[in-house]
Amino acid sequence: PLVSAVRNGDWIVLDELNLAPSDVLEALNRLLDDNRELFIAETQETIKAHPHFMLFATQNPPGQYGGRKTLSRAFRNRFVELHVSDLPHEELQTILERRGRLAPAHCKKFIAILKDLQAYRQGSKLFAGKHGFITLRDLFRWAERYHQSDTAGGMAALGNEQLLARDGYMLLAERLRRDEEKAVVKTVLEKHFKCTLDVQAMYAKAFDASPLVKQLMSELVSATDASHPLHPFRNVVWTWDMKRLFVLVERSMLFAEPLLLVGETGCGKTTVCQIYAALKHCTLRTVNCHQHTESADFLGGLRPIRRDTETLDHAQEDQQQQQAEDGVGPASTGPLFEWVEGPLVKSLRSGDVFLLDEISLADDSVLERINSLLEPQRTLNLAEAGTTELLVAHDRFRMMATMNPGGDFGKKELSPALRNRFVEIWVPTTSSRADLSLVLASLLQQPVLVSFTDAMLDFVDWLIDSKTIKRQLSLRDYVAWTHFMLLCARRDTLNPASAFVHGACLVLIDALDGTDMGEGESSPRDTALAKLLSLMTDEQRQTVAHLDDSHFVPELTVSDTL
Repeated sequence: PLVSAVRNGDWIVLDELNLAPSDVLEALNRLLDDNRELFIAETQETIKAHPHFMLFATQNPPGQYGGRKTLSRAFRNRFVELHVSDLPHEELQTILERRGRLAPAHCKKFIAILKDLQAYRQGSKLFAGKHGFITLRDLFRWAERYHQSDTAGGMAALGNEQLLARDGYMLLAERLRRDEEKAVVKTVLEKHFKCTLDVQAMYAKAFDASPLVKQLMSELVSATDASHPLHPFRNVVWTWDMKRLFVLVERSMLFAEPLLLVGETGCGKTTVCQIYAALKHCTLRTVNCHQHTESADFLGGLRPIRRDTETLDHAQEDQQQQQAEDGVGPASTGPLFEWVEGPLVKSLRSGDVFLLDEISLADDSVLERINSLLEPQRTLNLAEAGTTELLVAHDRFRMMATMNPGGDFGKKELSPALRNRFVEIWVPTTSSRADLSLVLASLLQQPVLVSFTDAMLDFVDWLIDSKTIKRQLSLRDYVAWTHFMLLCARRDTLNPASAFVHGACLVLIDALDGTDMGEGESSPRDTALAKLLSLMTDEQRQTVAHLDDSHFVPELTVSDTL
């Protein structure tokens, strides 16, 4: 695109300039000088810029945004540099009225909420600064939701103020990870919209009234066949957290907003995305990100052309015959490489659901490539294919992403520039005892095993309260524990009490570290095992006490190992 623009006198914008490597940027020096020349090292060609050629560049401030660096002084002074500050509130109100098509009274309330939340965040001295609660993209997205609610199946029956407050809470509060911060947003919304937000009732009513939920429940009845798209999800337990998450996902997808789900492992982020795609009868294309992910992994790239021998022979014969007729010499057998579209481009064209799993593992410079797709216009310029085609997303196309919070190995927080382009939802780990009891009852299935639910939950509470275990427990730990118990019951390998104890050792107790134990102190494993046994009845403990390792782990013969 740059070479074409230089030749033809077009205007070009280099977005996120300070994400590019320094050696790439320095190659533009001659083009930015008075002689306006572009030297292409691969062809040893020097191109004189067209008189009408113009170059623009944008960037976010270095330091505050991940992956951004400070440009060299020698490079920066070749530009006329302009700093774009925050919009005045009067101009912002005008933009909201015209772009968001809101009434002036509502626009004033939006601006007042913006001021209050920015003032609170700025005064709290948290890392996110004054934009941690709300950004201009949030305001525009909020206004667009209200405008589209009547035509997109919104909830106009709630009333204008209630609907605005509800969507405001979903957009602004549900991405926050601390309950006290959610309470601040809720208080500000109630203050300006003169209404009361009952969060529990809000999600319960929305879940029960959702047409998509009704479709889900009716289709799950017939999902007994393994080929049914909802068959893998027939045992999903709809706890309050899952209902809340599904309502938020459905509301965001209704307006085709890019969605980012953030939460610990095993909290149901990917499952909800899969259920939504199955209900919409859409193909779900998933890319699992990692530290070496490249933009070609989801956009596509040049691949060798694979031809079978017979087809290649026919092509050579036809070409030789044509050359003989034309009187020319032998030539090549055709191109060796062709452009192959990646999963994201295919989803854009066909209207599929695209999921970037573990998005925070990929490099910022790779992720910023899809910035234009996250804007309301939902477009993508596929320059890698050597074309100027501007792809516009299909109406049914939906973009989703998931990530774990920063702090774990290899995990980081996304840059604010990318993050605020998504509708972010914080997905907490299920911690309610009532919800966990429902999940365990569904997993254990047999009544004799379900009777261990209280002991299981009491033991986990003790591990956390006593700080015996230092990692965050997830539903996957409960699934592994219960799966072991259920497997032993089905195979009649262990009695229920013994399976309960050995399952706890397998999943939790045997992983406890006793290296810092002082002389004469009990090891954390022994302490945890004693606590586990104390939570069982006398009859259950006696059953475990009469079990020896030779029964639990029989000796393997040579034939068994083979």
